[in-house]
Amino acid sequence: MKIKGDFVTNSSTSCYIVYVPEGFKATIPHLQSLYKNSSYYIELYDPEGNELTEDQLTDEMWQTYCDNVNKILDEIRTGDGFDLEELSYDYDSGSTSLFNAVLNPFIIRSVDVNGGGGTIIVPITRNIINEINEIDNQYANKE
Repeated sequence: MKIKGDFVTNSSTSCYIVYVPEGFKATIPHLQSLYKNSSYYIELYDPEGNELTEDQLTDEMWQTYCDNVNKILDEIRTGDGFDLEELSYDYDSGSTSLFNAVLNPFIIRSVDVNGGGGTIIVPITRNIINEINEIDNQYANKE
């Protein structure tokens, strides 16, 4: 059974603190593995809006998804924040759905922002730094 496990929120706004290792790149086999084996419900559609089955996905489609996911990861590495909803304007829904699954292990913390004003401070503790080091050890491409 697959569950919708990506960035689903209610009417409040959420902020995610993420760390993506410098050398990490999504690969086609990685994306295919997430699609086949992930607990995330990854939705891939053709241009007409029909959901694609695994046997309908071409090598060219997988390459496009992979290129787009890596472009989004590169945007994150700039250090500038962005609205996850805005990705849907720049990328197809399949790329953003796969991106959500790829990004999940790199979420350090989430903060609910209810629009009530004020300032939220998220302290970076030694434990968070240790989590970042673990992510580096597990996901950074080693030469």
